[in-house]
Amino acid sequence: MSIAGWKNGKELVHFEKHVAEFGLATQRAYSTAAKAFAAENGPLMLVVKMGNQFFKYGQETQ
Repeated sequence: MSIAGWKNGKELVHFEKHVAEFGLATQRAYSTAAKAFAAENGPLMLVVKMGNQFFKYGQETQ
């Protein structure tokens, strides 16, 4: 799963929007964590498609 919008230079927007949620000090740390999350699979991970976008989340964090 790729990270939507990052190819269009929107990584900084995502970082600024979510930095407080994850406590990561730098955009690079956020990027690394986001890419690791995108690569995660398992029985507790859900991927939902709405329109042309996919949303992925861990069930334990609902």
